[in-house]
Amino acid sequence: MITFPSWWTQADRDNQVKIEDVCIALFEPLLGGVHCVYWLDTDEQTQQILFESDEAYLRIVRLGGEVDFDNKTDIHRVQFAAASANRDLSWDILAFVQRVIYAYDRTSYVTMPGGRKIGLEFKGETLGPLLDPQQIRDERLVPVTIRLGTPFPKGIHDKVRRELDL
Repeated sequence: MITFPSWWTQADRDNQVKIEDVCIALFEPLLGGVHCVYWLDTDEQTQQILFESDEAYLRIVRLGGEVDFDNKTDIHRVQFAAASANRDLSWDILAFVQRVIYAYDRTSYVTMPGGRKIGLEFKGETLGPLLDPQQIRDERLVPVTIRLGTPFPKGIHDKVRRELDL
């Protein structure tokens, strides 16, 4: 059985930001016919979505990040990758994603399912749309990696420091 210290409450765990969920909550209502996912389906399911259903994927994965302690902000490196029936449409989806994310040049809020609002700020692009044939076996999958900042959940950093006598 997994246990946590009594001072690390369920509310503390619920307040941790899962950046993929934030980005899915941002893009799902904006893109009809686009499945916002963490991972692509099996090859068979992917082919069905792309070619039979004439829909697309937006894969959203956190690739790492860093912490800005001065501003109590988590910096996430998030890869957005569009996959559709053709390369041009994948690029169109990705261009849309970039423009929406760039609009977060100052902290703005994403409303999560359930109503919670998460602050989100565009911090820069770390790897622009790039098709490296050695790493990507399908020209229809177009990725970009972006740095996004989210504030620490209020009070948690200080609470943990107090509980650990730091």
